[in-house]
Amino acid sequence: MKKTIFFAAVASFFLFTVGLSAQSKYLIKEAKKTAKQLEKDGYQTRGGHKSIEAYLVSYYMLEEENELLQGRSGGVRNNDKVAQSLAKQNALREYVQMNTSYFKGKGAELEGTLGGETINDITNAAVSKFGGFVDGKVSVSFVLFKTEADGTTSAIAYCYVSKKSADEARKEAMQDAIEDVDMVKTHQDKVNEILND
Repeated sequence: MKKTIFFAAVASFFLFTVGLSAQSKYLIKEAKKTAKQLEKDGYQTRGGHKSIEAYLVSYYMLEEENELLQGRSGGVRNNDKVAQSLAKQNALREYVQMNTSYFKGKGAELEGTLGGETINDITNAAVSKFGGFVDGKVSVSFVLFKTEADGTTSAIAYCYVSKKSADEARKEAMQDAIEDVDMVKTHQDKVNEILND
């Protein structure tokens, strides 16, 4: 019995290692291909000690526990910090927009209990609140810069946010939006009541 358990454990470890190795090989291949294209397009690290490929491999490895985001900026004159900040803001904006369908789906679930206009209010409020909640949770892994022909700087910010934090932010944003709409509706009902008396 002990031998069977031992061999099962060894076999499981071997299969896990082979699976991990295959995934690592795929990530390295993907990073190499992407890095080659980025370098061809003129992107480079500034002040970093690793190659673009090494940064990308590290970044792709974050995907198991994080949601990966990318943002771009362009047309920035002589200021890498501004280019980086704008690229991060773009990543956040794209991420919030990508999550809008989640809030629309949640709103559709509530449609039987609330009116259509109220659902739109909840969805819009939830999207806005989600952007605020997740803003401080987005981290920058690394940034690539490119000097354009006109002398301006373009940047790509490779960002990530913890899946757990993002999920909590989605739930909190939806709950807050529902509570806000309920408060407004209660307030409107009271105002209408006073006006009708």
